[in-house]
Amino acid sequence: MALEVSVDGLRIELSIIPLEKVKPHEATIPKILDSIIADMERTNLQRDPILIDKKTHAALDGMHRRAALAELGARFSLCSQYDYLDDSVKLERWLRYFIAPSEKFLSELTSLLRLREYSGFEEAVRAVDRGQSRIALLSAGESFVSNRGWNVPQVYEAVGQIDKLCHEYRIELDYTPESSKFDLFTSESVYLLYPEKLSKKDVLEVASEGRVLPCKTTRHVVPVRPMGVYFPLDLLKGSSETACYRELENIVSSSKIDLEKREVWYEGRRYSEPLAIFRRNR
Repeated sequence: MALEVSVDGLRIELSIIPLEKVKPHEATIPKILDSIIADMERTNLQRDPILIDKKTHAALDGMHRRAALAELGARFSLCSQYDYLDDSVKLERWLRYFIAPSEKFLSELTSLLRLREYSGFEEAVRAVDRGQSRIALLSAGESFVSNRGWNVPQVYEAVGQIDKLCHEYRIELDYTPESSKFDLFTSESVYLLYPEKLSKKDVLEVASEGRVLPCKTTRHVVPVRPMGVYFPLDLLKGSSETACYRELENIVSSSKIDLEKREVWYEGRRYSEPLAIFRRNR
């Protein structure tokens, strides 16, 4: 069941899904989760829908929202559903990078990934993209590829280990979309981790098996992303599915939906897809 909304020819499917059926595929970051829990407690609202695959209910985006709802005792979640295997939904990578790591840290990273020096960052990228290596470490000055014969789950398990290693060495990790990877190589002090790309099948398998990838692994771009629905948390916690849909119909009917174009900033974050922003009529 879904409530369909159309805005400028783009279809949005809003649904109320039992929270236990929404399957995450990525871990959460405690600091971000605490912030979202605090926001939900303060506002008593789920601001934005969780993005899910309509067939499997795998969560594509909104792991922290899902975890916050679970922490606060919600039975249901507000979701926006998509046909994940359709070409209209794009799967990309978030790539990790760090600046001026110590020689000791690089030595441990080299040992963990079994790295060997490669001829340049563009060549190392091609080695991963062509399946000649599972993961690379790139910089403008020196680049490396891994000799380990890992499978995809092992590659991302290693990424999680690298996250922990950065925490131990107090190295600040940052993230960039894969489309921007070559923008970083203006300084030899920037090192970019470049793992093999996941497939949609990989994501669905991880979610269905109850496993999680490291946080900030996947980046999903959908045809249109609904924002600002502001659904009452009390209904998600203590009401029925029927009552939740009734409230959702009230929200939609009393809202003006503004469509913002791609590459727009909204509440401190940049989005690559059109945003359908629900603004409640007064």
